[in-house]
Amino acid sequence: MNSKIYSLPKGSIKKRRIHGNSYYYVQYRNKNKIVQKYLGRELPEELAKRLKERKILKGELKKCDEALKIIKRSKGKRVLKNA
Repeated sequence: MNSKIYSLPKGSIKKRRIHGNSYYYVQYRNKNKIVQKYLGRELPEELAKRLKERKILKGELKKCDEALKIIKRSKGKRVLKNA
């Protein structure tokens, strides 16, 4: 799952209105800097779809990591059975 996440672009799409015109930028963090790259006057649907997919996959990975922590924490503990 990690390789799939890292193969997808990171960041988010920001819309700016300048003098009544809309312009789209992709914004992401590179080390300590926030980088913005111009995308154009129309929303690139394919990029938006891939960014959304990355966000969903990162959420799923976080849930898996949390479940693994719980399993590791409970490893070796006795399970009480209700009588």
